Amino acid sequence: MTVKDLIAKLEGMDPDLEVRFAYCYGDHWNTEVADEVEEVEEGEVSWSAYHQTYRVNEDGPDDDEETRQVVLLK
Repeated sequence: MTVKDLIAKLEGMDPDLEVRFAYCYGDHWNTEVADEVEEVEEGEVSWSAYHQTYRVNEDGPDDDEETRQVVLLK
């Protein structure tokens, strides 16, 4: 999803609704939880074979990693 796609999805929604980030908690029942979004910022990510998803490069990427600039909802 791009920023443009997100803006289009948000159009027409009640602007006073709370924004939360939903994800699978990882428990036995695959419970979906919804945490508050407290920050929106640009960040850099790279693919993590260990996690099988993108990780945020808080300390910079490893030398051989390809990076991407993204918007992070925290």
